[in-house]
Amino acid sequence: GTEFMFPTQKRLRSGPYVRLGENEELRTFFNVAKGRSFHLGLHPTKGHFQFQIESSKNIPLYPLLQVLGVSDDEMVRAWGREVWKANVVTDPGQRTKALQTIYEKMSYARDDTPAPTVEQLPDAINAVFSATVIDGENTELTIGERHDTVSGRAIMLAAAKMLGVARGEREEDNRDSLIHNDIVDLGDFIVERF
Repeated sequence: GTEFMFPTQKRLRSGPYVRLGENEELRTFFNVAKGRSFHLGLHPTKGHFQFQIESSKNIPLYPLLQVLGVSDDEMVRAWGREVWKANVVTDPGQRTKALQTIYEKMSYARDDTPAPTVEQLPDAINAVFSATVIDGENTELTIGERHDTVSGRAIMLAAAKMLGVARGEREEDNRDSLIHNDIVDLGDFIVERF
């Protein structure tokens, strides 16, 4: 008879993963099941958190967290007052630019769709992030709370975990661990295809 081999594949489950990169840069990768995946970065000396997607690397995180409903008090409790102070964005122009860039990169708006006005931007960003899907069970493993969408709190907790890793208080996530991966085979491929 003829032997047939059906491949299996290891796939990273959705959720946030904190780890040191090859260049010793600390980053969080948000693997999103529905929506666009993105990274968070932490400036090693200044303590600034950055939202990173595609070629946009230095977008301040603070305005996004505010729009997604995270209060300054919550950020202070999660990060400490000094790190919070280093991240506060008070310039309205910088805030608007950051939010516009995040919306442009995260939304699937077509070129012929008008961009939201400055007043509409918070609602538009909330709509984009509330439509995301991540694995709640896996998110509980990585940041300690269950989140089924990319919420402001999930992003804040991932940033807090980055600080813990930078300070040596927490361990980075092992994305290669089977606990953070699904094994898929022919049956899964058929379901996905048809």
